[in-house]
Amino acid sequence: MVLLLLIQLIVYTWSILTWPLYFLIYRPWTKTRKFHRKRADQVGPVENDEVVYRTIPYNTQVRKQIIDENLDTMDKVWNRGVLRHTNKRCLGTRRIIEEKKVAGPNDKMFKKLVMDPTFKWLNYNEVDQKSTYIGRGLQLLGLKPKDKLVMYCDTKAEWMVTALGCFKFNYTMVTIYTNLGEDGVTYGIHQTQSNYVCTSQELLPKLIKVLDKLPHVHTIIVIEEPWKGEVELLDAKYQGKKSLYTWKSVYISGRENTNIEPTPPTSEDIAILMYTSGSTGNPKGVMLSHGNLVAGVKSLGSIAEVSCQPIKNDDVYIGYLPLAHVLELLAESCMLFLGIGIGYSSPNSLTDTSTMIMAGAKGDATILRPSVMCAVPAVLDKIYKGINSKINASGPFMAQLVDFCVRYRATWVRRGYNTPIMNRLIFAKFKALVGGNVRVLLSGGAPLAAESHQFIRTALCTAVHQGYGLTESSSTGTVTDPDDLSLGCVGAPLLGVDLKLVSWNEGGYSVTDSVGPRGEIHIGGDNIATGYFDMPEKTAEEFYEKDGKRWFKTGDIGQAMPDGSFKIIDRKKDLVKLQMGEYVSLGKVESVMKIHNLLENICVCAKSSESFTVAIIVPEHSTLVALSSKLISKDSSGMTFEDLCSDEKVVKEVLKKLTSHGLSLGLEKFEIPKQIYLTSDPWTPDSGLVTAAMKLKRKEIESRYAAAISQMYAKMTTPTANKIDMNGNRSNRVVPV
Repeated sequence: MVLLLLIQLIVYTWSILTWPLYFLIYRPWTKTRKFHRKRADQVGPVENDEVVYRTIPYNTQVRKQIIDENLDTMDKVWNRGVLRHTNKRCLGTRRIIEEKKVAGPNDKMFKKLVMDPTFKWLNYNEVDQKSTYIGRGLQLLGLKPKDKLVMYCDTKAEWMVTALGCFKFNYTMVTIYTNLGEDGVTYGIHQTQSNYVCTSQELLPKLIKVLDKLPHVHTIIVIEEPWKGEVELLDAKYQGKKSLYTWKSVYISGRENTNIEPTPPTSEDIAILMYTSGSTGNPKGVMLSHGNLVAGVKSLGSIAEVSCQPIKNDDVYIGYLPLAHVLELLAESCMLFLGIGIGYSSPNSLTDTSTMIMAGAKGDATILRPSVMCAVPAVLDKIYKGINSKINASGPFMAQLVDFCVRYRATWVRRGYNTPIMNRLIFAKFKALVGGNVRVLLSGGAPLAAESHQFIRTALCTAVHQGYGLTESSSTGTVTDPDDLSLGCVGAPLLGVDLKLVSWNEGGYSVTDSVGPRGEIHIGGDNIATGYFDMPEKTAEEFYEKDGKRWFKTGDIGQAMPDGSFKIIDRKKDLVKLQMGEYVSLGKVESVMKIHNLLENICVCAKSSESFTVAIIVPEHSTLVALSSKLISKDSSGMTFEDLCSDEKVVKEVLKKLTSHGLSLGLEKFEIPKQIYLTSDPWTPDSGLVTAAMKLKRKEIESRYAAAISQMYAKMTTPTANKIDMNGNRSNRVVPV
């Protein structure tokens, strides 16, 4: 403690002595003026319980070029990129040499990758040629303009090359999440009645499993993965009914047949039929036209251009999120237009500590050293929890020192300064986790907890933009700008996008509220999808035309801030009114709770007939084991993970820590779960409890754990220490506060 106080004294003394110099270097008044500037204006008066906001216009080259040159389809956008960046590096891949099985704890075998030490790059011209060849090759297989090609494949260079080929030849690409369960995969492919599926060698066995349910599929294209050996052949029973080709053979046939010319699309043609993750039922196929995607590039590319300024020749983006997700597809499209190369990775090889990286080997981010990356909150929460776990393992002194440094840096950044010495001495190690060179990071897909946002932004010494958009809005809605230091906000509407708040009186939200306009968010503009495939009633329910614009009802509740930026404060389906009249946003509580390192996942449950919430929790394995070893007097080494989840002392301690955590981050007492149930069952898309995008399937979780939820509520009014379930077993997994 004395040493920490001495360090703090030295830092504060240094701050006082060097302040005049830093004042001249950083000119903080120029930055603080931008922090507080107006970002969007209200368009017209409040009418019919509605109010519209539009960003204050600013000039960008992306928007100007797309408009001036009438780039109204994705093939035109790509062609413009090739013309400007012909010989620049475009798509990079780190070759996998082989997969190895390595023994881990308890002799469990883990899959590890042996990889090349560098990335191999294709320039824009080479990618352009490859995409033309693959487009031709697909036509030689029988694909015609406006036919559908299902893309069931993980993110990789071949995915993007195939997409560019589809754009050129006006094929509609159908995207399916690779971690969907068998039912989800079957549903998406069957609904489109597509005859053609492109998949990877790794996913081919999963596709073959459901092939009997897909009689219309007659052609399968497999992207080879040489380290996996020979491509699996189809069973003899498919002889004459289904054909299998390698991606390479399709590419070669297209290269050798030079007489086939691309068939350019129109802006109204459907470029992507993108299936959502299906958090409330079967996934929906969102029809995104070329015009929709170009509008997305125009809007998202404009903020990317501003954030990346000045764009450098060695700038590189790391692509590892699913390209079947609209955020990644639009982000990579923007990078290609801006001339920023894309190096491909995966969540399993991203960092030095990723699950498939050999001990002592380097992850993709360390080698690539990206300057731009996208992330979803689940990834950032893992980085946040991982850093904190290492810090806490180093002892209380290090934990307090880092906490002081984070608070110190955050304070001076808000004042318009930087902390170069502290960045180099303290934060350089944290930055190295993602390569040490990231200067722009965009988070989207779900709300990012304020605590994670502040820590990641400060510790990585980079701008963390939080965005809001949906598949139905081509990923575009709002994004925080580089000068926005707020927490919990998702920024102002992007250029070309209007954002409307509509009063939701049933939930207690109105555009005339004293705290600021609040209501359901509707997004309007050229970015709004054509609708849902083969679902006219659902399309009519959630899309509409008004004032010459197409609008989408998001179901999210937003609040307009004084500067014209927005907060997502609720979701219609996640809002529960408790017995005493308090409203609880289940999603908000979950986003705060899940950043605790004890949690792998959490689903907060509430009943309107009760005055408190409860929660089903998947604990983080290693953290729970460490906690248990301190609590259980008997030897816990022989206890299974399920045993630990059932132990009364363990459950009680977890609840105690989560309650303290929630209160420290500003949750109200009535929002924090009063009882918890720990489950050892993992929540994966295959389990049916989360979507392919790892969003909770709330109804399915509540149904699966209905008995536990009922028991938790009954426990509060029942003095019995242990209740007996329907099987006659005693359970002590539920603990009251």
